[in-house]
Amino acid sequence: MAAVVGPPMVRRFNLEHVQGIGAVSGSLPPSRLINDDTTRTLLYYLGARRADRAPVHHNADYDEVIVFAAGPGNYGAISTPGTVTWTPKGLIHQGPEEDVPEGYVAWLLETRATLKATPAALDISRLMETSQWGVHATDGEVTTR
Repeated sequence: MAAVVGPPMVRRFNLEHVQGIGAVSGSLPPSRLINDDTTRTLLYYLGARRADRAPVHHNADYDEVIVFAAGPGNYGAISTPGTVTWTPKGLIHQGPEEDVPEGYVAWLLETRATLKATPAALDISRLMETSQWGVHATDGEVTTR
């Protein structure tokens, strides 16, 4: 543990060097990279790893944002680097299979903040099917509350 006087110390690391943890059987949460003392914001490594598929769940306290960074493998139906998904808090979902032999890199941000899409984001967004993380079969228009 490092103690500093003044503004918080900046910690740097190369995301390409992050290794995920796995299990022979069972489900493990992803590797946490960053958190704050309030647990308001959490960042996880979500690359391919050996573990059972995550259970069906809902996060009552956190909005989830996933950024797919690189393949060659897919995260569910997601294969385009730079794809961002958003699962609002309380929405029941199940992440896709993560034990992808080809490998992939993604990150998961959980925030207690309530996120809201901007008009520009709504113009380019599509509904996501929350079991395999592909475009929803209706490919319907996204609506806001």
